[in-house]
Amino acid sequence: MMSGKVQKMVWWGIALVLLSLLAACGSTGQTSSSNTGTTTQSQATTGTGSTTTSSMPAASATKSSGPLVIATPTPVTGGNGQGQQITLADRVLVISNTVKQNGSSAGLVAISMTISVKNTGTKDIPNNANYFQLVGAEGDAFGLPMASSNSPLFGTIASGSVRSGTIIFQIPTAASNGLRLLFRSEVAGETVFVTLHM
Repeated sequence: MMSGKVQKMVWWGIALVLLSLLAACGSTGQTSSSNTGTTTQSQATTGTGSTTTSSMPAASATKSSGPLVIATPTPVTGGNGQGQQITLADRVLVISNTVKQNGSSAGLVAISMTISVKNTGTKDIPNNANYFQLVGAEGDAFGLPMASSNSPLFGTIASGSVRSGTIIFQIPTAASNGLRLLFRSEVAGETVFVTLHM
């Protein structure tokens, strides 16, 4: 049985994901680009309950009514097999390491992620803790604990600069399979689901 504190965190996480998904449904466009080659991406659609898959060349744009699902992100050059690079309109996310460990208490697992965010735009951008959530295979959603907001990953990123850090999600063990990272920034239409490789 989950403690009251963990249960509250789970409910807050679910509420945040639902709000994110509702906001994403109102988006008018989605831009995705990659530095090299062609990536296979699955575009979520609303109303039909279906997804379509297409191969899109680098720097191409698609219109979207929902979040972009990235099943096979660009591998990180010279990185380990877990490294993933996600190129968005004004930033590049690099997930260099994802590890599943014992959680802080029985029934919990810790998902540790080392992430870098590079500002590829011309203006300063924020990078906040509430931009990152984990979503389980059953739709369970989990936000970061408050302590994680002190990570060096979060804060303003100047044009051309990078912020890096490790964040740790504490989630129920039963929800730890088939995890995806939900990233939703302040930019309208910049919402992506990334399948995690652990």
